[in-house]
Amino acid sequence: PLLSHLTSRLLTRPCVTCAAPFSFTVPDAATQRLLDPSHLVCLKCLKSGERLATCATLVVSPRRISHQWVEEIHANTRDDMRVLEYGGAKQHPLHPAVVATFDVVVTTYETLREDIHFWHSFTSTREVRRRACKRSERPAPPPTVLMQWWRVCLDEAQMASVAKRVKEMLRCVSE
Repeated sequence: PLLSHLTSRLLTRPCVTCAAPFSFTVPDAATQRLLDPSHLVCLKCLKSGERLATCATLVVSPRRISHQWVEEIHANTRDDMRVLEYGGAKQHPLHPAVVATFDVVVTTYETLREDIHFWHSFTSTREVRRRACKRSERPAPPPTVLMQWWRVCLDEAQMASVAKRVKEMLRCVSE
């Protein structure tokens, strides 16, 4: 499913780490049923703790072929394979627990680069964060850097426009 086609609902749950209540959006009832209770960690604890382990695969490709990845996955895998075409934390903020319910997450190098930049500004000092994004407009931190992916697939990583940044991107999503 693509995010633009999903009906969202706001949930409030206690954090499994600190027990503080926090709210997050789930795209649909199926995703809500698939949530792993051990992944329900508030953003403050996520920011300071370990990444959420997932069995999902992250596919990173150039924008011009990312939709083709989604189509090929649907055409060549079982019908219940959950695929998310991820548009970035600023465009569609999703809690990592929600992203972890998908089998494959497809995104672009541009989106991943924006997520990494946003994560660096989110984790920097308070003043830098305030300048980077107004508090009322600041979305949740990007799940791409808050998750420990089972597998990361970099398509066309040799391209000159992204080759210089691939090593940093891979370090940010796989350490």
